[in-house]
Amino acid sequence: MEMADETTHACSSSQFFRPDVNEYLTSVFESAFPPALATNVIHTLTEYLRKPPPLTTLRVNILLYSREEAIGLLEKLLSEQYQEKQISTPPVMPHPILFDTVIIPNVGPRKCLLHTKKVIVDLHCGLAVMRGADVFAPGVMAAPKALQSGDLVSVFADMEGKCRRGLATNYEAQTLHVGNGIAVLGRIQLFGSKSTNRSAASILLPCEIARMRV
Repeated sequence: MEMADETTHACSSSQFFRPDVNEYLTSVFESAFPPALATNVIHTLTEYLRKPPPLTTLRVNILLYSREEAIGLLEKLLSEQYQEKQISTPPVMPHPILFDTVIIPNVGPRKCLLHTKKVIVDLHCGLAVMRGADVFAPGVMAAPKALQSGDLVSVFADMEGKCRRGLATNYEAQTLHVGNGIAVLGRIQLFGSKSTNRSAASILLPCEIARMRV
């Protein structure tokens, strides 16, 4: 069952950066700009850094493949992955200047509705999801008590790194909604004595991705 609200990706610089980094950036920008402008510059920087790049750029080893062959292989691989997740496949294009380079445009941001069951993952896992990965068990920090394989879930990245592994209650710190998917493992499989490195959730709808796995 989905809730009607759409997620927001707003995030202040103090929540995005470590305290020492935030303090340093604030001092640098406030020494160069008026206070109000400095705040705006830091906010703009935060908005850019929290998103995946607009293009994925790949360099082709032309000793093994021509650029055209590489584009064909990538198109086939991406088509298989995107069809599995029911997402439109992005184009793979030759770089307009560099003869041995191909580019794949970003997909997103897209509006993601919230599912009732929420899974919290660590920041590294969240970043991987934004680059097209599924969620693997070691990256899962929190999951509902009633989570079962096959459940629809919304995946959130822990922006503050404070979530205790195995948490079953609501996590109150800053998080970022990175995608929706289907749980492959239930809670007992995730946090039981026989933990696993298997895929924990298949991401069907990333909120914003630069590419799928290549």
